[in-house]
Amino acid sequence: MFAHDHDGRQLWHADVGSNTHGWGTSASPVLYRDLIFINASVESESLFALDRKTGEVKWRARGIKEAWNTPVIVKTKAGDEELVIATHGKVFGFDPESGEKLWSCDTDITWYMVPCVVAADGVVYILGGRSGVAGLAVRAGGRGDVTGKQLLVRSDKVLYCIGKTD
Repeated sequence: MFAHDHDGRQLWHADVGSNTHGWGTSASPVLYRDLIFINASVESESLFALDRKTGEVKWRARGIKEAWNTPVIVKTKAGDEELVIATHGKVFGFDPESGEKLWSCDTDITWYMVPCVVAADGVVYILGGRSGVAGLAVRAGGRGDVTGKQLLVRSDKVLYCIGKTD
């Protein structure tokens, strides 16, 4: 990860791993307060929080596998913020400041995760894989394994509704 100023001068460099894959990571950095979140699932099976000014690693979560997506900041019903990422078989919620893993939910999505999580009103929506479960909805704000508590819906079919229909 490299940071440059508007004149193209390099400000800092941070090493988030060196493993490669035919498709690369396909994840965008996420800016949050004084942090930059990097999904380095391909490079090091990790999710990083870097200091925006220095590139210093503030925290690192390991075990982020087969996740070709960008993490999302989600506001819970209680007003707290969580960093959520979907991986192969699980969705994780992290405290964005400390990196503490707050919750996980089994997805039963049996292949790698490419689509990014979307969220509204404290609910996280996950679509993914080419096999198994097609989509699910999980209420953010839980603690521990929330599969039996916060999982609202799981479906092997995806319904699309764009705009108003007559």
